[in-house]
Amino acid sequence: MVSALILQMIQAIVYLPNPDQSDVNLEQSVKEEMTQKQVDELQVINSYDTAVRTGQNFLSVFLKKCASKSDETDYRPLFENFVHDLLATVNKPEWPASEMILSVLGRLLVHTFSTKSTEMSLRVASLDYLGVVAAKLRRDAVTSNTDIATVETLLQRLEELPNSAMQADYEPESAPMKEDKKVEKNGNKLIERLECLLLAYLRRHASADPSLMFSHNFYIG
Repeated sequence: MVSALILQMIQAIVYLPNPDQSDVNLEQSVKEEMTQKQVDELQVINSYDTAVRTGQNFLSVFLKKCASKSDETDYRPLFENFVHDLLATVNKPEWPASEMILSVLGRLLVHTFSTKSTEMSLRVASLDYLGVVAAKLRRDAVTSNTDIATVETLLQRLEELPNSAMQADYEPESAPMKEDKKVEKNGNKLIERLECLLLAYLRRHASADPSLMFSHNFYIG
């Protein structure tokens, strides 16, 4: 429950401007519209940076609590449970902040382990956590690369659904290219299709769970 609350709070930070509420109208010049678009993009980038800093501050304080001897509460089991929750949700479309927090956590654990002034037990624990995180992410990366055929089949089935909000249009290849370039482009198109379907999935289910719009905005940010 606590992990879900933290992830929701971080995901809710990313702000996606609503075009209907912007100052852009039909009478504005193209230059003014482009300026407004740049302002909107800057707002999204700044809000995402704020979310990253929030995650960094939270993890830093949480890890310092684990090293503190003055508190009666042992925060290490709580921290370990939080790490396992992140690993359990890292591939869930509803929790995009998990990947970002794990990335920040990895850098923090490396710094903690490398700092000789840190308590030895915490340095060892940081190394253990880092190993667990790295092993999980590496295993997922290998699995995703070896199951491309399965992913392609799943995407084809989703795109063939009648009247589906998860359908997307893709431009066909226009000119012949070298084999390595073709493989690279096919890989990029696969990622693009996955991203489009993921965002469509979140939009489609946001009516039943409004919090999914925070996930949607976080992905775009």
